[in-house]
Amino acid sequence: MQIKSFQELSAQQLYRIMQLRETVFIFEQHCDEQELDGLDFQALHIFIENSDKIIAYARFFVPDNQGKNEIVLGRFVVAKEYRGKGYARQVMEGFLEYAASFYPTTSLLLSSQYYAKDFYAKYGFKEVGEPYDEAGIRHIKMTRLPENSLTKQAKAL
Repeated sequence: MQIKSFQELSAQQLYRIMQLRETVFIFEQHCDEQELDGLDFQALHIFIENSDKIIAYARFFVPDNQGKNEIVLGRFVVAKEYRGKGYARQVMEGFLEYAASFYPTTSLLLSSQYYAKDFYAKYGFKEVGEPYDEAGIRHIKMTRLPENSLTKQAKAL
């Protein structure tokens, strides 16, 4: 597994990431939103590469200087032929490890496709608000408190 800024990605890695995202989000899921949204430049990209293919991927945004104290995870995707083999778990655990190491007091936020909410719930994410439509697909906002907050909550119970 690798975590890289946009500038650190090789041309081949970037191409394969975009290829995977296009295949899943545009062709498989028929999203009605532009995939290349201009935000990849500011994101960190976490992915698993298997020889000449990106098989699992997500991007995330760390806190900015505008006072937002959250890490936002998105574009989480696993290639169809690799689903159900633990790669999503590996990406999620790598992401959580990174967040805990570099931003231990920061909340995590994501917009889950509704069918995938149970996957995120296994990692401590809680639903926020009501389901909504995003890119023609039902989603739910989910958040996770920082590890130290989760530990304090567990001790209080």
